[in-house]
Amino acid sequence: MDLCEWLGLGEAGRTLGAVRARLQRRVVREAFPEGVRVAAWLVLAGAEEADADGYRRLLGQGPASSAAKIARDAPRTFRGATDFGARVEPGAITRVLNAAMHDLGAHYVQGMNALCGVLVYVGGELLGFALFRRLCRLLPTYFGEGAREGDGLVGCAAGCALVERVLEAADCELLHHLRRHGMAGPLLGYGTLLSLGAALEPLREVVVLWDFLLAFTPAVMPLVVSARLILARPLLLRSQNPLGVSQGLPLDARACIAKALELYAGLSPDAVDLVARHVCDPDACRRLLGAKERGEGEESENLDFTASSASAEA
Repeated sequence: MDLCEWLGLGEAGRTLGAVRARLQRRVVREAFPEGVRVAAWLVLAGAEEADADGYRRLLGQGPASSAAKIARDAPRTFRGATDFGARVEPGAITRVLNAAMHDLGAHYVQGMNALCGVLVYVGGELLGFALFRRLCRLLPTYFGEGAREGDGLVGCAAGCALVERVLEAADCELLHHLRRHGMAGPLLGYGTLLSLGAALEPLREVVVLWDFLLAFTPAVMPLVVSARLILARPLLLRSQNPLGVSQGLPLDARACIAKALELYAGLSPDAVDLVARHVCDPDACRRLLGAKERGEGEESENLDFTASSASAEA
């Protein structure tokens, strides 16, 4: 199926901007069909189709410096998903990750295997490599060489701070309940943010979620994490172990997308700017984390995260 035909674009209207705009409108209403998904993701990510010879040259460089970590994590990727095993060749994740680490001059971090796995599952090995490389470049505070700060990755830590701020504005009661039971900071969704939700289940719902993330930028992932918690509000408020409950929740991509868009519409302009910049600007991350340039000890400033969405009734 041709992407432009599916979007209803004639020859004269097939500009990159028009295709992206149509994809953004469509993803709000429906998931992308499998026949156009790879083409849509490449357009939305701004990824160039990978050069097969260049990919082979990268593989020819041998194992990357993080090869031992990659070898440990790659076989675990979607191990329980039978459709993943049927579609993705054993060893493909290992090859893509080693080649990408050479190409980017980066070091592997846990969670990249799931991120890579979704891309290879949808696009195959070569296009999966092109998309993975592009996402890493789009998210330098998550995956770039300058991302590590202290004991974690500054973008993911800032993403968790965003989740906390959004919940504080949209559902204070839920946030206070989570905090009382030790679910704050990184426990609000560090691993989910690091993998852009790829570690959630089921895989078919993750793919639908990624249609949305690539259409509206992966920077909105903290809003998806917030939405998922708010949608599970009744279960979480009744539980004395909300962390355990949240970790066992199956992903409902369409419900999370709708709620995330609602939350986004209620954010202040300053909050929207911080959401957009936390994936690429260390200063925005430090601002969210409430510290000055070196990330040291001052209390966070009072940022306006006013959200119009009221919390759901339990």
